[in-house]
Order: sequence, then C-alpha cells, then structure tokens
Amino acid sequence: MQMDDLPLELWQTIVEISASSSSSQAASLSEVSGLFHSWVRPIQFRIFQGYKLRVTSPGFLEAAWFEKNGKYIQDLIWELEARQLLPLLSSCPNLQNFALWYSGDDDLSSFLPILTTIQPRRLSLNLPALFSDSLFTRMHAQDAAFRNLTHLDLISNIDEWAEIEGIGELPSLTHLAYSGEFPLEIVHAVLKYCKTLQVLVLLPTLLPQPDWPVFEPETVKGIEFDANSDDPRIVVFVCRFREDWEKGAQGGKDMWLMAEEIVAKRGKEKGSL
Repeated sequence: MQMDDLPLELWQTIVEISASSSSSQAASLSEVSGLFHSWVRPIQFRIFQGYKLRVTSPGFLEAAWFEKNGKYIQDLIWELEARQLLPLLSSCPNLQNFALWYSGDDDLSSFLPILTTIQPRRLSLNLPALFSDSLFTRMHAQDAAFRNLTHLDLISNIDEWAEIEGIGELPSLTHLAYSGEFPLEIVHAVLKYCKTLQVLVLLPTLLPQPDWPVFEPETVKGIEFDANSDDPRIVVFVCRFREDWEKGAQGGKDMWLMAEEIVAKRGKEKGSL
C-alpha cells in the first residue's frame, strides 16, 4: 500500500493507534520517515517514568533532551532526588498528571512557581512541603497552581486537619487520596469542607498481614473504612502504588476509576432501597 492510497489523516490515525500499542512499535514507526516520526514522538514521550532512569541513559536528565521533548510530556512520575528534576520541569508546559515521590530534602517550595505556571490537573506529592511553613492553608489554596486540580494524592503524614485545611478551598477538587494513617478527625473534616469532593480514597501503608493480602490493581477490592459512616464516597484500597499510577497514565482502570465505580454502585443500591 502506498501513502497516496489513503487520506493523510487516516494514515496518521493508523500510525498513532499502532504506536500506542507498545513502546517498541512506536520506536520502529518513528524510524520509518520524518512524517511518521512527527506523529509518533508525542506518543513516545507522553508518559515519563522517572524511576526508570536508574537503568537507562543519563541523557534523559540533560536539559537539552527536556527542551526538545518536554512539551510532549503529560504524565510524569519521579522517584529520584527532587532537585534533579527542578531545572527540567519548566520544559514541560503540558504536564497534567505529576507524581513527585522524591527522596532527599523535604522542602519542595522551589517547585511552587513552576506548578503555578503549569497548573496540573492531578498531583501526587507531599503537599505541605510546597510551602515554607509546611502547611497548606486556605490562603495557600488560592495559588493558581491549584486552580485546575481535580485529583490530589497526599503522600505526607498528616496529624491534624489544620495542616491541610486549604484543600477545603480547592475549587475543582473531586478526587482525594490519603496514604498512611488517617485520623477520623481528618476524614470527617474532608467530607465536611471539601464541597466538590466525589471520592475519598484511603490508602493504608501498613505492612500486609497473612490475612490481609496486597491486591493487584486489577483485582483490588474496596472495603468500608468506618462502620458508623454512611457516606458513600469513602473507599479504602490496598494496592501497589507505582503499578496503579502507571495504569492510570496509560488510560487503564486505576484506583480513581475503581473508586468511582464503587461509589456509583453504592449510589444505585441506595437509590433502589
């Protein structure tokens, strides 16, 4: 088949679908021609998995690589030193889903100006560490960095609602996840003050016991958190975090989608009573 046999738009659709099937297929198609390369490149670099840089070329950490390809990155997970990423993030203006699971310094305040420019829709990080006072107050919530935020995964240890009370002011927040121990005071405050919240996912980080298996994301089950609560938005998951993030970035069924299904099912069951 020749290129002239089909409209150019159809060729582009075929190439993009094929490139999305696997990274090896994308790499092969990218070498076919300059035109194919231009179609495939945004797919190749849409998801950036920073933890894989431990075993891949150090060239990916060079500013020149990010200046050339950062515009394609929409989903980024980072588990290396946060300071390594900071000078590179400004080259990712289209970043929408950002997980900063860093090691090293707990001060992330240098990231706030960049996040204010990017305004991502999904964040997974130690939110209070973005501010010098290590709190996320109502005033902090007014920052433009959080204007479009719909999904927030808090990975920090929070003891009191006052430490994160600003999340109650986030205008677009619909999905919130919280890792670690979760005091009831915080759970109840979240449900009371987060007016747009649709789903609250609680993620225990306790080591699994023999009678408490760690479920794969495909088969993870939701369990009730508080037997005294009739709020259908609360879902508790035990899952492998990295694999779950990857599945969501690739358009699969991650904890957010599974929680939505559980909450919707509860709503239907309640409505049928």
